This record gives sequence, C-alpha cells and structure tokens, in this order.
Amino acid sequence: EESANKKRVHGIAQYCHDLAGSFNKFYKSEQVIGSDDEDTRLILVDRAKTTIKNALDILGVSAPEKM
Repeated sequence: EESANKKRVHGIAQYCHDLAGSFNKFYKSEQVIGSDDEDTRLILVDRAKTTIKNALDILGVSAPEKM
C-alpha cells in the first residue's frame, strides 16, 4: 500500500530480496522433507513461494515455476 501511495516500487523489490534471503537461510538450516514438522514446514515453503510470486507479479517480473 505504501509503495502504491508513493508510486515507488523499490520497497516491494527490497521486500522480495529480504524474504528470499530469509527463506534461503531457513531452507539451508532446517530439514523440511522428512522432519517431524514436515507438514508445517511445507506450508511455510508454499506461503513463501506464493508471497514472492505475488510481489514479483506486482513488479511485472515473471518467476520461474521450478528451480
């Protein structure tokens, strides 16, 4: 909302960058598949993916389906 009001997108780009960095740290340090908390962690993975995709869509940037 703030980015839209100020007509500046750098905040959204920074948010994507920060979220991707935080998610990367999480994914490297915590076992997802096969952990006792697998279901919860898979939800977190999906929510991070969706949030980054939505933010990139706002910026007009396409995200890869698979990495």
